[in-house]
Amino acid sequence: MKYKLTLESKEVLNVKATKVILFRIEATKEFTLLNGTVVKVGEKGGWIEGQHNLSQEGTCWVDEESMVMDTASVSGDAILIESNLYDQAKVLEKAQVEKSDIKGTSVIRERARVKGSIVSGNSGLFFSTEVYDCEFTNVHVGELLFNIRGYFKNSVIVSGLPTRILNHCHCEDSLIHSGRITISAPANFKNVTVSLSKKFLIFQKTKLINCSMFKRDSTFKTKRHASEETIIEGESKDDVITIDGDEILLANSTLSGHVSVQGDWEIHNSKLMDYSSLMTSPGKHIMDDVVMKDFSYIRDTTFDGTKTVSNLELSGDTIVDLNHLQFWNVTV
Repeated sequence: MKYKLTLESKEVLNVKATKVILFRIEATKEFTLLNGTVVKVGEKGGWIEGQHNLSQEGTCWVDEESMVMDTASVSGDAILIESNLYDQAKVLEKAQVEKSDIKGTSVIRERARVKGSIVSGNSGLFFSTEVYDCEFTNVHVGELLFNIRGYFKNSVIVSGLPTRILNHCHCEDSLIHSGRITISAPANFKNVTVSLSKKFLIFQKTKLINCSMFKRDSTFKTKRHASEETIIEGESKDDVITIDGDEILLANSTLSGHVSVQGDWEIHNSKLMDYSSLMTSPGKHIMDDVVMKDFSYIRDTTFDGTKTVSNLELSGDTIVDLNHLQFWNVTV
């Protein structure tokens, strides 16, 4: 045994507002934690209901400011620092959790790092994922790809793996950096900064509101543009940012550089600049209060569908090539 339960106890409420009794732990042998901290014999740790909450195997540990209750558990070489585990949550292997609450059936494992966050529902963080200042509900990061499901806000997510946004994801007030991002289910992005090194693809129903999206090299950049508008920037004609899907809505937006919007789109009060392009598909396309300049263009790839353009302003070497087009108030 590496620890024992002491007689020091306290009564707390779990997430279901049920009273539980927790006991402080005390080390019975010396061992070194994953982060290099040495736990000495007699050193007090955190609070648990029973030995089912903290494994006697490995170097896992719960520091003096942490609590584990219900059937939640810490095992392997995992570390809990100033954090709380509730319900059936698990932190295992070489994961580290600091200043966070983990609830529901959430699992934090492998070399995942969580700091200053709330993780709940059926969430899972795997591999070497790092998340800071997040609120996750039913979010999965890891597996074969870096997958995000459910709801998250106030988050910073960094991954070198391709990122897929799945299952009606809602992302708010967050920053995501990944090599490639694909939204393959309806998603809402609000006040989100996306920095990526390869491609950004959107499929199905997607809404972008007050977002900043950057195509950059592999260097992680946190540069932010004005928060009043959605900004999508492309950098290279060989690696275009592509937004492709059904019912794409861009409002108060700026598209510049090598950005291509395809599929069914609706664009209001926005600007197209510097080689950005709109491609049509069978379906409905609407533009209102749009400025086009600096080699931007709209190109028809089909004779089907309805195209409605109102209050369009053109300048520079722009191209508008649309069939079955209805124009109102075009300024050249």
